[in-house]
Amino acid sequence: MQIKKYLEKYSKKYITYEEIEKNINIEYEILYNEIKKLIDEKILIPIKNKKENGRYPSLPEKFRINIINKKDNLFILHPKININYYLNHMNEYQKDKEIILKIDQFLKSEKKEPVATRERAYEIFNDEKAFEKNKRILKVLKNIKINIKKDLYTFDSREPFYIFTFKPDMKKVLISENQTPFYNFYLLSKENIIPFDAVIFGEGKKILRSFEFIYEYVPKNTIFYYWGDIDYDGILILIKLIERYNEYNIYPWKEGYNLMLKRKSRDTKVKNKIKFETKDEYLKKLISIVKEKRVIPQEAIDYQQLKNLVIKDV
Repeated sequence: MQIKKYLEKYSKKYITYEEIEKNINIEYEILYNEIKKLIDEKILIPIKNKKENGRYPSLPEKFRINIINKKDNLFILHPKININYYLNHMNEYQKDKEIILKIDQFLKSEKKEPVATRERAYEIFNDEKAFEKNKRILKVLKNIKINIKKDLYTFDSREPFYIFTFKPDMKKVLISENQTPFYNFYLLSKENIIPFDAVIFGEGKKILRSFEFIYEYVPKNTIFYYWGDIDYDGILILIKLIERYNEYNIYPWKEGYNLMLKRKSRDTKVKNKIKFETKDEYLKKLISIVKEKRVIPQEAIDYQQLKNLVIKDV
């Protein structure tokens, strides 16, 4: 109904027939029927002792609006939900309303026992990965300033990682982005060549999450060396790891990277916007390769080459 939609956006409590007619451009018969229906539904309450509109069939001249304004709905949400964004973007509120109401329902349930993030996502949205891959839900949470951990009482499940431990007292540990070089260090240990006290398989970007729990396995004063591909993702992981866990001693494994730089690189057609920022001169050297759209994988260093590289340090 056109009139009802108009009334939902109308800010005043009273409205005249003249104003409805002026703003709703439809034939009188249709206008009459819509107003009569709204009167029957008690959305429009005729004001007594007021003249009628002078048309046939006649309608009251003035009405009291008995409808909840859409903005009023925002004020009944849980107080943890910040409504400022949607007060100024009501059209977006209508699109996001279902998500907001589900969050509101959970908050009003007053559940405060912490559960895993995926478990809470399934409970609220029937989707265990809602807080990871659903961009719309993540945007709504940002708009209403709801923190997944703090406000929805969640914790991250621990990300396991693979580690070869060669010495009980771990002072020097290597993190390898890829599996083949990681396993090569295990093979070296079988030849009694042990350049590091332990080697961790980073599994690409996964290490950015799993490193959070590394203190349970490795002492905090350990020196970590990272070695990965010289490409966009490989350098991004290295820089993010150093920035995110700056309380740890994390460095690029220069010996490995230097040997890679002596190998032939290949061109890449992947178009990545280079946004790396660092003051470290060595990292700038690696970044320059990526900016030239060249790639050198870890696998450019085979087992025998790796053996010759590390054997002199053992």
